[in-house]
Amino acid sequence: MSDPSDAHSVAVTTDVHKADRTALNTLIRKVRDVEADRAHVYATFGEGFNIFAETKDGPAYQRLCAGIAEQFQALSQQMIALEASFIEINEPQWAERIRTIQQYERQKLLVKVSMYKLDANFTVLSDQFLADDYTDASREQRRRLHEISAALNDALDEFRYAEDDTNAGTQEQEQA
Repeated sequence: MSDPSDAHSVAVTTDVHKADRTALNTLIRKVRDVEADRAHVYATFGEGFNIFAETKDGPAYQRLCAGIAEQFQALSQQMIALEASFIEINEPQWAERIRTIQQYERQKLLVKVSMYKLDANFTVLSDQFLADDYTDASREQRRRLHEISAALNDALDEFRYAEDDTNAGTQEQEQA
């Protein structure tokens, strides 16, 4: 004869696993949301630079850059909070992935800023003698950006795959 407390124990364990999976999925989704917001800020930054390149309105571009810096800082703070949340739910491997993403994002932003400075200097100077140096430096910056972006996307794919797996597991449990 089975002990009724065993059935209760299994139900509680299943509920705990479901709660853990839900918490994990929620955090993973939040990471993806922050990264989507970050992509939007990068797009705004690029559009702002293109406007600056056409108008040469330095003060407007400086204001835009200040606002962009604040947005990137806020997004970084959100990621730090998410990292702590992963640790709280005993998922340190995901916290480590957040740190990796943050490192790639810092590198990416530095390269982007360097590229915009390089482009701005060349646009302002328009010196034919600098064209070869500009082309070489620009090519190197774009190569670095590609490498960083590929590594960043690989790290972010882990979150996407985990979200897909967690959603599939939740659906299987609901059907059972």
